Amino acid sequence: MIGKDINGNRSTEPAHDILVRQWPKLQEWKHEKEGKLILLQKLTDAAKEWNNKEESQPSGFQSNLEVMFDWCDRT
Repeated sequence: MIGKDINGNRSTEPAHDILVRQWPKLQEWKHEKEGKLILLQKLTDAAKEWNNKEESQPSGFQSNLEVMFDWCDRT
């Protein structure tokens, strides 16, 4: 099923949730990528903030950068 998420971004969902719950490989991929997706979102937010900056460095940029370095150290 194709639709839009709460932010208006295009999204695709399986027709039945049972497909997701019963397909172990998909669950494995989901768990493997979750941390990377969270990091990607934080870096995207920091990049947008940096691009729209009014000061020399955005307020959340340093904390998001620290999250990225911590994640890189763990992987």
